[in-house]
Amino acid sequence: MNINIIDGQVTVSYETPANLNSIEKEIYDEGYKIVF
Repeated sequence: MNINIIDGQVTVSYETPANLNSIEKEIYDEGYKIVF
């Protein structure tokens, strides 16, 4: 996971798509923008 403090973007990269949804939801719940 890469977090860019300057503009508040979080880039998430996982090999398993099944993990992505839960992680994506957690990040959205925290108010972050997801960038792929």
